[in-house]
Amino acid sequence: MKSKTLENTIYMIKNWISWDKKSLIYFLIKVPTQVLNPIITAYIPKAMIDCINNQVSIGELAATVALLSALVAVTTWLAPFMQELLFGSEHIIRMRYAVMAFNKNLNADYIQLESLEGREKNQRAGDFYRSYHSGSVNFIEILNTLCICVIGIITSAALIYKIDFRIILLILATCAAEAIALHLLNKAELKTSDQESKVLTKFNYFYNLSKNTAAGKTTLIKLLCGLYTAGEGQILINGENAADYKNEEYFDLFSPVFQDYSFLPLSIAQNVAAKTEYDKSRVAAALKDAGIYDKIQSFAHGMDTKLIKEVNRDALDPVAENEVYQRFNTFVKGKTAIYISHRLSSCVFCNRIAVFHDAQLVQTGTHKELLASGGKYAQLWHAQAEYYRN
Repeated sequence: MKSKTLENTIYMIKNWISWDKKSLIYFLIKVPTQVLNPIITAYIPKAMIDCINNQVSIGELAATVALLSALVAVTTWLAPFMQELLFGSEHIIRMRYAVMAFNKNLNADYIQLESLEGREKNQRAGDFYRSYHSGSVNFIEILNTLCICVIGIITSAALIYKIDFRIILLILATCAAEAIALHLLNKAELKTSDQESKVLTKFNYFYNLSKNTAAGKTTLIKLLCGLYTAGEGQILINGENAADYKNEEYFDLFSPVFQDYSFLPLSIAQNVAAKTEYDKSRVAAALKDAGIYDKIQSFAHGMDTKLIKEVNRDALDPVAENEVYQRFNTFVKGKTAIYISHRLSSCVFCNRIAVFHDAQLVQTGTHKELLASGGKYAQLWHAQAEYYRN
């Protein structure tokens, strides 16, 4: 555990220096000023007494007090000024870790991200960079406090040694007791935080699973894509058991687009390609196929425009959704495509329709066959048609 802590500390220091070198200068100024300020402040009365005992002139006494007071003023001003500069650096580092996490997710297997363990790791990563009081932000401040404590104790000890060595032992004992108490409190707080994080992650994971089983559509697709493991039965691909495929080969068979998605804080092109390095011609072709190439090119930075906001998933009206499905249908010639929709008007063009209700497959057939046979599909069709007529 100790070696891991040291290893992580060195890793974060290297990242810090690499990402924002100038902040190291701010740090090296801030630490001495915070150490010297209380020492100089405490030393002024002693300096005045020494001057009086040595019977120096009024001018020399005034000059000594003025010099020490100026040092106090400078260190008092410098410390918060450097702190403000470091505050900006802390958030640069926070965003760097955020981008690093997003890039890792881009290159990770989706099945790993969807698993309980993957969600726990993502939750911990998010906790590390997401808030203004996260570990990535607090690291510099904690390191600053550590340096101040160590340098302050050494400097104070050197001064106090001339007075009484026992005072040094008392100070060290007090500091040691405080350090042990803080360590125990931090350990307890971290344990509680980890438990809360795991409980919350598990709740979200199993809640989403239970939410998906309302009809079974999304659960079926995730089973088919290999993102969930079937508890019973088999999934056959052209007569072969899906479990016999290697993960990499099996995942290459599918290109799912789920309703729960987020744009990453990368460029439009990187979001389309799902890679940081991409073929511009292929991205352009995909945007043209989607019918949005001209719109994207109208932006100042074109495909390199950064995405910073998630689009409302429920913004598509029935007409727009039908247009999206019809356009998508032209891309999948020679391939099997599965569409999921609550709007039955978007399903009319499909060769075969599967109707799910209460996690059961209750009907299959073409649009005309299902309307003619009655049942759940016809019931929903007429209910939705009545809604639009009214």
